[in-house]
Amino acid sequence: MTTMVRAKKFRVFDENGNELKSYKNVANEENEQESFSMVKNGYHVIQHEDVFNTVKEAIEDKNLNADVRPHCDYKGDGGRLHIEATFPDISVDVENNGIQANMFCTYDNSYDGTTGLRLGVGAKIGNTVLWVEGARYYHKHTKSVSVVEFEKQLEKGIKAFQDQIKNHFKAMFQTEVSQAAAEDFLITAMEVKGVSKKYVESIQSKVKQATIRNKWQLYKIVCEVITKEASSIDVRDRQLKAVIGKMHKTFKSKNLTSLITPPEQGGAVTLNEAAKSWDKKEDDKSIPLIDDVPKAPEGILSLEIPTSPLPPKLTVKRLAKRKFAVMQGDTELRVFKKHKQAQKFLNKAA
Repeated sequence: MTTMVRAKKFRVFDENGNELKSYKNVANEENEQESFSMVKNGYHVIQHEDVFNTVKEAIEDKNLNADVRPHCDYKGDGGRLHIEATFPDISVDVENNGIQANMFCTYDNSYDGTTGLRLGVGAKIGNTVLWVEGARYYHKHTKSVSVVEFEKQLEKGIKAFQDQIKNHFKAMFQTEVSQAAAEDFLITAMEVKGVSKKYVESIQSKVKQATIRNKWQLYKIVCEVITKEASSIDVRDRQLKAVIGKMHKTFKSKNLTSLITPPEQGGAVTLNEAAKSWDKKEDDKSIPLIDDVPKAPEGILSLEIPTSPLPPKLTVKRLAKRKFAVMQGDTELRVFKKHKQAQKFLNKAA
């Protein structure tokens, strides 16, 4: 198994040697100088290794067949963990041609404050990630993880795939998009904020070689190209979200909500109503779902639960000619004689 960095909370002192009791430095367990973030005392370090083992155990307890792969060093310092799990037995054949889109779950954890412990649900065909603005379940860094909680999150993810994502894909397949409309869309996609032109150009090339008849075909090409060419997992997800978000706004899928019939309900309701209904049946209050569920593109369920608030942003403040302080809000963390030394400390802690 890939080696995973372990983190630990270390005490923080000001320039006079006084301990800042409200804050801790989260750093590499074996090297305090490899700092990931500054946190408040209530922050609980959740080890990458514990998350990975708990995910695997939760899947095994549910007797599910899954390919589970960790990516724990894709940022270079081991501060983030990204786990991808593909479920070949939970799938949908959108086009009735034997090609299965398998349920695909991602689990993220970090020591650097960039994300809480998070589960995302989507799909995958082969190596292609099918981006879905789908279910997102969060777990705050204030307590330990447990197999039971992960099993409940996984159950919700399976329900989202079976009851919503499948219908989302089929609705795209039923939505007509002509070759000309697809090519025109890609021209406008070039102007979307955050979208890299090099990826859109590759998508354009692929689309010109194909015959586009519906939204699903365009969607698959977008996902295939960006998954293959993205320089990192973060870049992949940002680009997919931006381009596909624009695609959903340009081409509205047909009758998506009318396809949704939640368990134990007799008729079609909106996805947000379905989310509230399902949530009321859950006994687990450790992973609460917000009542006012924000509407996601194409009506796909979005259950975004905010993580614990992060400490104020670190800054470097000049106090005198040869005195530079690293500040966290109004709190002085450490003072250096040179600006470069202060900036170096900030970069490690940020």
